[in-house]
Amino acid sequence: MPGFGHLEPVRHIASITDLDGEEAITVGAVLARVTTVLKQATGADLVYVYVFGERVAHLHFNLAPHRPGDALVGGPGLLRSGAEPLDARHLVQTNSAIETALSK
Repeated sequence: MPGFGHLEPVRHIASITDLDGEEAITVGAVLARVTTVLKQATGADLVYVYVFGERVAHLHFNLAPHRPGDALVGGPGLLRSGAEPLDARHLVQTNSAIETALSK
């Protein structure tokens, strides 16, 4: 889906509970800014923020813009069964719009 990506801290942090100092103070503001840009750039109704830690011991905030009828179903089933992949050009255009907005 357009805009799906992840946000991660610069330094290696295994888990969200390892955030400290300035990282812990700013993470909410950074997530709010990035998810707002994702919402605007993709026309999403909301942006799911997932944090998984069982496969990779590095903190990643997985960001998933969602609109009714797209491949996301939320909760335990992230992708709708049989969902078709999107054209790569559409994904590249969305990513460019997000990069431009975040560089301001």
